[in-house]
Amino acid sequence: MIEISNADIERILPCLDIAIDYYKSMKGLRNTNQARLIALIKNKINRKLKIQKSNDKK
Repeated sequence: MIEISNADIERILPCLDIAIDYYKSMKGLRNTNQARLIALIKNKINRKLKIQKSNDKK
């Protein structure tokens, strides 16, 4: 498993936003599902970042 720094993750998140917008703009069920799954992954990453930041403050 590869460890990624928080700075790298914060640079990746805008790219996920671009991917979500791209797939939402295309027609078809497959593309809307791709956009939805990328959004779920982005939310999961954000949750983990928040937990990690709250643990760092303690």
